[in-house]
Amino acid sequence: MVKGDPWQGATQEMVQIMFGQPADVSTRVHKQMTSQTWKYQPIARSRYALKIEFEDGRCVGWQTA
Repeated sequence: MVKGDPWQGATQEMVQIMFGQPADVSTRVHKQMTSQTWKYQPIARSRYALKIEFEDGRCVGWQTA
């Protein structure tokens, strides 16, 4: 597994190579796109140290705790 920081435009496959399988995935389907939040490193029942946001399979942002 390669470590690093996510970047805007990275594909889901790239992020999976960097961070491995997410601990949880949230999916939202909109009229013209699908968005997903991949969650890593659980720190509490529903809190995660890293959340990566995707739109149509491309990274658009992330949050760290």
